[in-house]
Amino acid sequence: MQKPCAEKSGFIYHKGHEFIPLFYHFPANCEACTKPLWNMFKPPLALECQICQIKCHKEHMDKKEESLRPCAPDPFNPQFSTGGSVPKPPNPPTLAAFRLFAVM
Repeated sequence: MQKPCAEKSGFIYHKGHEFIPLFYHFPANCEACTKPLWNMFKPPLALECQICQIKCHKEHMDKKEESLRPCAPDPFNPQFSTGGSVPKPPNPPTLAAFRLFAVM
């Protein structure tokens, strides 16, 4: 259910996203304008979607820009299941697979 762009209980809802305000002190870039979201000492206010982890400057929401894509949950994140079957990434080879080729 998509809610209008409004703040409620700390979240900002827009295009299916559930944004939470953050400050980044490590490298991260805005997905709307590709400018940096981080600064070691005085980072700009940023937003990150709790569903799909998209990141952007808060000013994009304040200006009601439409440059962000709609929310699409990460199919490999079990925290946000869509109710259907979630595809799992392939398992890495085990030690047993390598034993077949060992020389005795």
